[in-house]
Formats: sequence, C-alpha cells, structure tokens
Amino acid sequence: MPFIKKHNSDGNYVFWSDLTSSHYTETVLDFFIENRINHVDKVDNQANLLEVRPIEDFWSILKDKVYENNWRSKSLKELEDSIVLCLKNIPIATIQKLIRGVNKRLDKIR
Repeated sequence: MPFIKKHNSDGNYVFWSDLTSSHYTETVLDFFIENRINHVDKVDNQANLLEVRPIEDFWSILKDKVYENNWRSKSLKELEDSIVLCLKNIPIATIQKLIRGVNKRLDKIR
C-alpha cells in the first residue's frame, strides 16, 4: 500500500495477480475492496494467456537491458546491482505503453 499511495494515488493502477491462490482468498479480496484496489478477477486471469500479460514483456525488456552486450555478472551482488540500475532506467512511459496495449491483445485473441 505505501508504494501504491506514493506512486499511484490517483487510482490509475490495476493489481494483476500471477494466479497465486493466496491472491484470491476471501481475506485478500476483502482487502482489495476495502482499500479500493483495482484488480483483475480470477475469471479474467487465465493461466494460458501469458502473451496478454504485460509483465511478461516487462521481464523481457529488463532481461535485455541487464544482459546487454553479453554482460555477465561475477557475483550475485553485481547482478542485483545491475538489475536495480536497469530498473531505474526503464522509462515509465514504456511500462504505461505495455499496460495500454492489453486491450488490443485481448481483442486479437477474441
């Protein structure tokens, strides 16, 4: 909640679960409702539609940046530092574009 309140206080976000069963318990769903957290309902979150999920594209973008020019880490700490640096350098507009493209992807599948 602190992250959401800090970066998305306008309510312009959606919690899109990775289908972990704990995200769909009555307690969690009640929490979403009480805190007015927009979320994707389980019925709309099909496991076999990975190509629709913007997070999959995001991970691909991050991986490409981390391993750019065939970079290899020498330690776990070096890898962690590289990931953090690359995360900071991904423009928010890139992420917003991924999210905005979901409906187009769903339309193609339909």
